[in-house]
Amino acid sequence: MIKRKVGSITLAVGLITAGVLLFIQNFMDIPVKDIYKYWPVLLIGLGLEMILYVIIYGRSKTEVKLSVDGLCIVFIIILGLISNGIRFINIDIPGRYFLGFNGSSVFEGLKYRSEIREKYERDNISSGFNVKELKVTNDFGDIKVLSSDEKSIRLEAEVGVKYNDENKAKEYVKNAVEIIEGEVTEIYPKDPVNWNRRDYARAQIDFVIYVPKEISLVVNERFGDVEAEGIEGECRIVNKNGDITALKIGGDVDIDNSFGDIEVRNIGGKADIASTNGNITAKNIAGSAVIKNHFGDIEVEKVEGDLKVVNNNGRISVREVEGKADLVNAFGDISVERVNGSITVENKNGRIETEDAAGDAQIKNAFGDIYFKSESTNNGDIYARTKFGSIDCHKPLRIKKEGQDTVAQGRLGTGQYRIELITDNGSISIK
Repeated sequence: MIKRKVGSITLAVGLITAGVLLFIQNFMDIPVKDIYKYWPVLLIGLGLEMILYVIIYGRSKTEVKLSVDGLCIVFIIILGLISNGIRFINIDIPGRYFLGFNGSSVFEGLKYRSEIREKYERDNISSGFNVKELKVTNDFGDIKVLSSDEKSIRLEAEVGVKYNDENKAKEYVKNAVEIIEGEVTEIYPKDPVNWNRRDYARAQIDFVIYVPKEISLVVNERFGDVEAEGIEGECRIVNKNGDITALKIGGDVDIDNSFGDIEVRNIGGKADIASTNGNITAKNIAGSAVIKNHFGDIEVEKVEGDLKVVNNNGRISVREVEGKADLVNAFGDISVERVNGSITVENKNGRIETEDAAGDAQIKNAFGDIYFKSESTNNGDIYARTKFGSIDCHKPLRIKKEGQDTVAQGRLGTGQYRIELITDNGSISIK
């Protein structure tokens, strides 16, 4: 007797589809809740599996015993309940995420009757203290922090709550914002009293906060854009989903984002920027800068100190660096212009262009051309090599073949600058 379990294929397809949809929703607006209503398709798949097994083993003389996969049935029941407005008990645990979602946002099966939006304003926050730092935490909604000449903090917020019980929702809205005053002032959303979210959902709050310009800022956001401008102290921003903008910050900037673009301009200190998915723009940095990204373009302009950039997928563009520049990329073109210090560039796939490099240069590529144009070549100790490609040299260098490699080499002028250009697959142009 052969035992076969029906439903495993249907379960696998269902789980893969659900996971893909939840992941894609990080990048675009997909009505996942509306897709739940197609759960009967899984029943059709289960039936087709049964028919398939009957056809396959019906002609065989071997006795076959079919059973239904229990996990598949449970999965179908869960989707059916969600599509009909029945929601699972949900416990929010701050900091716990699955593919960018917290507990309250993965399954929003409960259909609320309506929504209220209320304005919340408060002046003279921490007026009795010498405020040194503001900490802002938000789950859903935008955060905007602007500087002012006042010594206290002013808060303007718009609170939105979806509900089934209007009276309870209105009571929640009145106290949805929690404020702790002091030298370190804290502003954050208050957790709902109804732990199963049946009467009303967690509030979505858009914050606009006016602060004394001398303070430092710490922001923790989950879903929403963050903007900070005109603060003279340090600025630390962590976000999960949403764009981040930091403008005219007097101190150091430390930014960490998961999904969304980052824009940083006019920073009085150093900049430490990290992202997972999104473009990064950094301009006018008074100190050094370290920028890391996984998916997205990086544009950097005017860095007074050293610069380090690491990217996995996307273009890197760098202009005007007073210190040294260290650039690493995996997939994407790299362009570098006007660097006063030494340059180190490493790429796996993409073209590398360098102009006006005042110091030493070490440039390596795996798949892509190298273009190098700089006055430093007139006093350079130059070595260039390509395995599959040609070398176009406008300088009096010796060009020769070494096995499969084409090599250009020579010492020009004082030879004080070490210039090394190497690519495995691509051409090299030296001007």
